[in-house]
Amino acid sequence: MGSVPDPPHLPVKDTFPSTDAPASPTTAHVRYGRPERLGLDRKDFINVHRKDYTGRIELLQGSVEGLAKEDETDVLIVYLCERGLYKANRDSSLAALNRAKLSLPSLEKESKPQPSYRRHYHCWLSRQIPRPRPVGFEYKRLLVYEDPGEELTRDDNIVLDIVKCLTTVIGGDVRIESVLIPLSGALLSPSLRKHFVKAAVEVSYAWMRMGLPLRSVKILLPETDITKDIETFRKVRDALTRPSISPTLGPAPSRHVYFSYAQKDKEAARDMISYLSSKNPAIRIFEAESRDITIRKRGVVDNSIMGAVSASRIFLALLSDDYFHSVECTEAFSLAYCRDFESQGNFIIPLFWRSCDLTPLAKRLVVTEGVDCREASFEKARTLLDEILSALTARSPRGDAGPSPEEILEGAAAGSGINGITGHEEQQLRIAENLLMKKGGNDNELFEALAEQPDPDETVSQMFFDAAWRRAWAVDFREIVFGPRIGAGGFGEVYKCKYEEKMVAVKTLQKVEDDDPNALMGEFMVEMKLMSKLRHSNIVQFKGACIHVPNLAIILEFMPGGNLYRAIHRRRRNVLGAFPLLKIVWIAFGVAKGMAFLHSQYPVIIHRDVKSPNILLGTNVREVKISDFGLSRLRVNSYVNTGPGGTPEWMAPELLRQDAFNEKSDVFSFGVILWELVMCEKPWRDEHPMQILYKVGNRGLKLPTPPPEQCGPELRQMIVECFADDPSRRPEFRNIAARLEDMCKQFDT
Repeated sequence: MGSVPDPPHLPVKDTFPSTDAPASPTTAHVRYGRPERLGLDRKDFINVHRKDYTGRIELLQGSVEGLAKEDETDVLIVYLCERGLYKANRDSSLAALNRAKLSLPSLEKESKPQPSYRRHYHCWLSRQIPRPRPVGFEYKRLLVYEDPGEELTRDDNIVLDIVKCLTTVIGGDVRIESVLIPLSGALLSPSLRKHFVKAAVEVSYAWMRMGLPLRSVKILLPETDITKDIETFRKVRDALTRPSISPTLGPAPSRHVYFSYAQKDKEAARDMISYLSSKNPAIRIFEAESRDITIRKRGVVDNSIMGAVSASRIFLALLSDDYFHSVECTEAFSLAYCRDFESQGNFIIPLFWRSCDLTPLAKRLVVTEGVDCREASFEKARTLLDEILSALTARSPRGDAGPSPEEILEGAAAGSGINGITGHEEQQLRIAENLLMKKGGNDNELFEALAEQPDPDETVSQMFFDAAWRRAWAVDFREIVFGPRIGAGGFGEVYKCKYEEKMVAVKTLQKVEDDDPNALMGEFMVEMKLMSKLRHSNIVQFKGACIHVPNLAIILEFMPGGNLYRAIHRRRRNVLGAFPLLKIVWIAFGVAKGMAFLHSQYPVIIHRDVKSPNILLGTNVREVKISDFGLSRLRVNSYVNTGPGGTPEWMAPELLRQDAFNEKSDVFSFGVILWELVMCEKPWRDEHPMQILYKVGNRGLKLPTPPPEQCGPELRQMIVECFADDPSRRPEFRNIAARLEDMCKQFDT
């Protein structure tokens, strides 16, 4: 991680000092109140590589009241503690709120925080702070941590409690992708601050690695001497990212079922375990009986729980009040949610065993993936247990016991055919899907107004869709049976669902309290209308849409192979190397054909977010489809300029600079996908987005051309052409598709 110059066009100082050079101590005193210059100084970061994207833990320095717009975050952590007063408490987050005339009691009263948050995590989430927010207050919500004063007595346990609360909040219907943790004020003295830095990094890294969908965790240090804090950050980073050491996801014995329950439900759990074992003695069960253990006796991260959860094929939990009162059970359940999200809804199967106040996370999982067995109905539980037995005992034609735990971890992607998995194995361990297909109706509580659908003539959909379009494509939201959530990004969530007795993917618009929610709904409806006009074998098929506010949804065909980014990530993680050249060419050919179709439309459709996570795979490499048209634009002139769009790692230089662009920007992004396929690596893997913006957008740097031994001259030349600085010199997709088609024919013969 080398030193990056401070580019003049960036509004935020972006230093990222070299890890080899010692941090320069500063003699600056701690300032109180809003600083003269807005913006935070970025000192260092850790990339946390995930299946669909790279998360980031950042170390910053500045004031809570000094955030620039570029520093905006979804949540600011606020501490309420009585562990001793420190003279710098005037610089704390709470003091900053008071100076800005933002009353915490008022926010609390208006937020109506769910009792389950406080009961289980000593935290509550505020409502969104209304605009106009005070200058320097670039955060949308507060997560208020109330130190109980007795149970949580260590800094690492405070961080653990906060992250577990974030897990259940994100598991509900609140969109949180970035969190700011200020380490200043009444909570920490300089001597204690470095311990909190260590805890914040270790806990965040572990949860993000397991699958918690946080894009960014920002650790904010005060404007004083932070030399020791930076040293601590780098030591922890080096320990966590050292290739030979995997502290959070170490090897553990493979298990079929991780069975989690509270002590008071032990008898029922033993009955179920006995039932499973009697039907098939070969099934390996990790019996995670809750023990009477206090949180202060545990370490920062419980490696035994993480290892067992990560090595098990199924997480089965008996949910009750006693379950949620157990520290170990709630931690295991939170980790299971993280892995469930990462595995696309094929891992955690909760049994709602006794009536209790479910957390939002537990309620969502019971509705979409679990079975309601309230009041200890073993007969209902038997349906699920038989489904588990069927999945675990199914044998493939080659005589083995089915897919490996590594394949199971990929969930829907396990049946892609890309890694040699047979069609028979595709049907194994799809427990959540099988339960979904058995459901008779949509009676869940995930969304609003399921019982009352407005008259079409009385909705805002009249502004976007004429009567003919509604007759052809409008779908009653009540006809969709929702299953597990399989993805989230931007302002939408994607679910596996049942519609007309078939498996589909449904993209919903999340509840967002933004400046202009009507604008977001308008963009979502524009995406519906655009996709309804696209019919091509390499464009994900549009099947209909729910157009009544608040339940807006797009119904798409379900692609069992998952996305291309996951497939590449899986091969890299298993040290399998790049795809065989034939498969690379076929995948690239499918993408090029789909993009050529978009660019042949009139007006031309510019996708603007062409990247491997938006390329979906079917049962083999010849089923490749382009998805996610939320950022797409129609080109009515030679160039368009509608602001930034896309993801920095895949974006063309002109888009990064926010210059005028045309469809050739998509060609540059395709070149990055081709590079990924050949190199089996994430583009700009260890770079920060701000560094990518500067290096690619301003300095004109490119990803290194693949060496000759990794691909043929035709693909190398194609990558070089797609990366041309001058957009007019990049090839058109119809030309790219023709060249790739010739290469496919050569391989076939």
